Order: sequence, then C-alpha cells, then structure tokens
Amino acid sequence: MSARRTRIREPKAAPRRPRPIPFRPKVVKPPQFLGLAPVFWVNVALAFLSLFVIVGYAGSVTFKTPEDDFNFQKYASKWENVAGEINRLVRESKRSKVDVSAIIDEIMKNQIPRACKRIASSLVFIEPVAEQIVDGELTEDPVTLSHSGFLFKPSRAADGDGYILTSFDAVNQVKWATVTFFDGQVTRAEVVGGDAASNIGVLKADMKLLEDPSRFRPAAIATEVSLGQPVITAGAAHAWRFVFYRGTISHLSRALEFSLRSGRTAGRYSAFYQVSSALNPGMDGGPALNSRGEVVGVNMTYLTKDDLRREFLVNYEYVKNINFILPIGYALKVADEIVEKKGVTRSWIGVDFQIITEEGEPELLISFVEPDSPAAAAGIRPGDVLKMIGPSPVSVRSKDDLPALRRTIASLKPGVAVALKIDRNGAEKTVSVKPEASSTTDEFEFFCSVWGLSLKPLTKREMNKRHIETGKGFIISYIDSGGRADEANLRVGDIVVGIEGRLPATREELRNLYVKLTGDKNLSTVFFKVIRSGFTRFFLVKNSRKLAGNR
Repeated sequence: MSARRTRIREPKAAPRRPRPIPFRPKVVKPPQFLGLAPVFWVNVALAFLSLFVIVGYAGSVTFKTPEDDFNFQKYASKWENVAGEINRLVRESKRSKVDVSAIIDEIMKNQIPRACKRIASSLVFIEPVAEQIVDGELTEDPVTLSHSGFLFKPSRAADGDGYILTSFDAVNQVKWATVTFFDGQVTRAEVVGGDAASNIGVLKADMKLLEDPSRFRPAAIATEVSLGQPVITAGAAHAWRFVFYRGTISHLSRALEFSLRSGRTAGRYSAFYQVSSALNPGMDGGPALNSRGEVVGVNMTYLTKDDLRREFLVNYEYVKNINFILPIGYALKVADEIVEKKGVTRSWIGVDFQIITEEGEPELLISFVEPDSPAAAAGIRPGDVLKMIGPSPVSVRSKDDLPALRRTIASLKPGVAVALKIDRNGAEKTVSVKPEASSTTDEFEFFCSVWGLSLKPLTKREMNKRHIETGKGFIISYIDSGGRADEANLRVGDIVVGIEGRLPATREELRNLYVKLTGDKNLSTVFFKVIRSGFTRFFLVKNSRKLAGNR
C-alpha cells in the first residue's frame, strides 16, 4: 500500500497593504517677467522706494538761503532717519542687498549731462568792446579779457528780450559787447548797467540778428538750495568757451569781500555759497547749476594762497576748490533794479562794524563813523554798540552775519528817520538817523588808454571819506601797470582836480577833453593836478599819439 502523500499547505501570507503615496503638491514654476526672477524686481522696487524716500527727505531738509537763518542740528537727524529707512528696507528684503548708492550715482551720471544741455540754450560768451583814442580819433576795439553770462528774464520783461546777467567787469568801461551763444551764433549786446558792490552787470542782446531766436531762452531758476547738493559751474575758462565743472555746495553763508579788476570792492551786501566745483578766470558772471539745470547762483571769485595768507595769517602750500557764487535770488533782485533804473540805490548812514565776543553773547561794535555822515549828525560815535534798528533787535554770531545787517541798513527808506538803539558805556540810548541814498547809476569809469588810468566822478561820500572840500573832481579808480600814469607815479585813490588847467564837470566833458588832448600832436605831456592825503600835488603824464594798449 502506497503511502499517501500528504500535502502540507503553507499558511497564506497576509495580503500586502499598499504603500501610502506621499502628498506631492503640484509644483508651479515661479512667474517671470521679461525673463527675470521676482527677486530682481523686488530689489529694483526697493531701490526706487529708497530713492523716493531720499528725495522726499531732501525736499524737507532744504535749508534757507543766506538771507535767513538755519539750524543745522535740527535737520541732521532727518538725514539719519533716511539712512535708517534704507537699512530697514534692505533688512526686510532678506534675499539680497540693495546698493542704493550705486543706483543713485548712476542716476546722477545721467542727470549731469541733461543739466548741461538744458543751460546750453541760455549760456553766452562775452567779448566786451571799449572806446579807444588813436591819433585823436575815436575807435572801438575789443577788450583783451572775456567774460561769461546767461540769459535771464527780468520781472518786467518778456522771455525773448535778450537780457544777459553777467559780472560788473563785463560792462564797466565798455561801449558794447560781442555775444556768442553755445551753437556759435553771434550777436551784439548793449550795456544796460551794473553794480560793483554785488559784482553784477546787465547786457541786452539784439536777438533779431540770430537765425532762430526762439532756440534761446532764459535760464530756469532754482527755488531751493541744500547744503551738500551737487553743483555745476559753467562759463568760459581762460577764454575757452563753455566749460563745465562738477562739485558740491560746501557752505551756504560765507561773508567775503574781494577786489574787482577796476579796483572796486564787491561782496559787502550778500553772503556767498562756497562750492567745490572749479572757477577759473573768465568764468565770472556765468551760471552755477543744480542737477536739474536750474541756476542756483552766479559765479563770482575764488581764493588763492595769497588770499588765505592775508585773511587768516596762514601759509598753505596748496589751495584748491575754495570758490564762491552769489545766490541767484539776490543776483536777480539787483539785476531787476539795474534794468529798471540803470543802477542800484542803497541807503547809507556812514558806519562800519566789528563783532566783539569778549563777554557773553557776541555784540556789534560801531568801529568807524564817517565825518559829515547821517550817523555822525545823529551823535553816533565809534565804540557804541548797536542793539536795535527800528523795532528789530540786532543779532550777530560771526562776520558771516554782517552782509545781512548791511542789507537791512541799505533797504531803509532814504530821508525817513529811523530809531537806532545803542549802548554807550553801559547805558542804553536811542538816536534818530536819516539815511541818505547812495546810487550806483553814475559810477562807471572812463578808461583813458593813452594815459593808462581810469577816472570816475567824485561823489559826496568820497569827499567826506577823504576830507576833501572841493565839490568837483574825478577819482583814479584804476592804474595800468607799466602805463604812462604808473610811470608818472599816480596812484589809485588820487583825486584829480585839474587836467591841463581844466576840470570837466561830467563824464561826457571828460571824454571830450581826453579826445582833444590826445589828438594834439604838439602836446607831449599832460599836466595833472591831484589831491593826495590832503595835499595838492602835480604830475606830468606822457601823451602819446599811439594806442597804449587795452585792458
């Protein structure tokens, strides 16, 4: 019997449970714009937002002009807030950093050329033409020194009238001028007037001589100026036409007095902006611009090593970029008056000041009183301390505040008494002063090229200042170095009371006498009667029939 096979059944394995499928959300590719990731656009947005914040704060941080006061500490905190805001935006972005400075630099790099292009339609190169006498004949010859200027719109003129704002030296002793625009077009400009105290002159160009006068328009004027903002000085450096230099506004209120080529002193009535952009000879009268191409000031002067040595008694080996521009607001005010009245009228009381800071708050000491002046007539003495002008107290901190004080006195109404409160030896006293008008309408000199000197009419102030009793005469305002007057030992400041026994009463009479004497072939020398330091002296000046040379 066969063995029965027994089939051993293996136990069935438990059914396998299906493995759980992990949750995998649908991957969505981040959207792109113009092929660039969102991170890039986030950074761009942050950069523009930061720039917006900077511009917004910059607008609110705008300082007042030198005609007013400002508190630097009050606004410094706002700039710190700007920096903090930028840092916050960068931190919140988390993914990357934003180089705001590089972006702003790139924007400014594009703004500067646009600013230069905007002023180009207003910028002019000025070549003055003066009267000269050759063999008794009146001729007109170009002056060797060129100047800069720009078109502006006086308050009572139209855009296309062709008024040009420039420096005083560009119009002084000048008959007319040749004006060259940026595109090379040339026209003629007549002298309107000038003011030596502010170094401002005005010409009027004949726009009809241009091919397309509508291409040239008055410069845009800035309404706000900020410390540290970019500035561009433009003009004709060393007769190289139309150069541009970039810098920043370093200071908003500098008191500075400087000498013009005619020997006059400018700068008593306005503080200046100090700028780091370059100024070279020939750029005086040209515009200084902001990054939008708007004029913030008029180019004036620069400091040299000799200036610093004389002013601060220090000897610097190297001096660079200490330059000054006249605020455009004050320049336009002066230019408007020149256009309307051919000159500027200021009130005068005959005092000068010095700031004393020995004890407590600075005080304003009256250091000089001119004889026969309104102040002398009112009983004011040197050594008095000025406390109030009318209802306004006098507040000074440094010499940078003196121009504003002089403007206050200059703006007083002539002939109308004003009360001045002074302190004399500790006792306060109020005096009444009647200011007198001092006009610059007739202050233009006549340049006698053959003799090498300039003469201007003698004013009452000059007579009082020099204790001269004569009511007529001319003051020597310029001596040509190496010229015939220089050889005869005549000096700037001498009072001429006779030329060949005659004394002209007006500038026109002086001109006619000059033409007659220099045209006399038999007259080898000219006899000058001069008052110097209260004493009468006589000088012989060579009288050549050949042109002695131009200034």
